[in-house]
Amino acid sequence: MTSNNALKPAAFALYIMGMLCAFMLGAGVSAWMGVADDQGLAGAAIVLFYGLITALAALVVLIFIARKITVKRMVRINWVLLAILVVLVVRAIVLYEPPISEPERDQLTPTSPAMFMSYVPEASENGMGMGLFKPDIYNRDVLYFYGEPNFDKAPDEHFPIDSAGIHHADGHSISITFAPPWLVPEHLKMDYEVCLFKILAISRDWVMVEGNKSNGQITWLDCQSGEVLLWSDFLLGVHSVEFKAGVEAAFYLKPLKESAKLNLTYDAIQPVMVRDEWMLVRTIDADMNTTGRGWLEWRNGKSLLVNYHLLS
Repeated sequence: MTSNNALKPAAFALYIMGMLCAFMLGAGVSAWMGVADDQGLAGAAIVLFYGLITALAALVVLIFIARKITVKRMVRINWVLLAILVVLVVRAIVLYEPPISEPERDQLTPTSPAMFMSYVPEASENGMGMGLFKPDIYNRDVLYFYGEPNFDKAPDEHFPIDSAGIHHADGHSISITFAPPWLVPEHLKMDYEVCLFKILAISRDWVMVEGNKSNGQITWLDCQSGEVLLWSDFLLGVHSVEFKAGVEAAFYLKPLKESAKLNLTYDAIQPVMVRDEWMLVRTIDADMNTTGRGWLEWRNGKSLLVNYHLLS
């Protein structure tokens, strides 16, 4: 056992396979620990950096070991490292879910400003959903999308299938720099910093949303990446509502169909309180003066009976 063994072909094989194993372990563990979460395109570089540092540290240790053991023992270790390397490569291939390549992403451009934002909820095979999910576009650079999750694992133990980049210009305006081509949120108007997804299901850590309102395609988001707004919460935060076309514009004294109807004049209807399928509202004129109060039916089963205005 001499230092000359460190320059034998078996020793070089030991260095190469040992470094590869260490690199994959270092990169894999760092990704699993979430060191690159919310880092955007820099995330991959961070994971590679941890893998490289681990590989270099392994090289130093392996050179020391090679100087102390026989060539025969090196060969045995090499076979063990080869088996480990094969297992790591196979595992990486099985777990890897390729993201949509960058050239396929759509560049989203702001739409022209509007005096007010009025939305007519579109009917889809997913129905009205449970409410809307509001991603935190103010404090995040990337919004990650996931496939169906393993509910026994935390979100940071999952790999995203796609992402959307969020750019903050001078701390004021916010824009989306890249996004998957299938992404069509329920509402997207970045000049007003509006990005909302229809919620279809909620768990403790996850929210299933309609990623494309045109075809009903679903995707999953980490609950911590934004705010869950059930319909009652969301509607209480809008500027005003209005009856949908074809819906009887009826105001009631009490939240009952049998209650007396009220004859209210108004320019706008503002939500005050939600109680089951009923909404207490106040009606206002053009000068924002209250002209009356009453109850209206805002939903019927799985259908919204009102449209809403986010801004005045």
